[in-house]
Amino acid sequence: MSQTSSTIPEFCKRHNISKPTFYRQAKQGLMPRVVRLSPQIMRILPADEARWLASLDDVSTGA
Repeated sequence: MSQTSSTIPEFCKRHNISKPTFYRQAKQGLMPRVVRLSPQIMRILPADEARWLASLDDVSTGA
């Protein structure tokens, strides 16, 4: 996982998901939080990505 913030395309590429899937699941609250730095600049912070990954582990292990 990156130590710097990620763009949505970078995040999607790293986790092998499409951008439409990201946006659809983000609307449902299933993706990491996106920080809007300006109207055109959005980033996902490493801590939010780590929490998202941990939540996937929780689901897969039934915790």
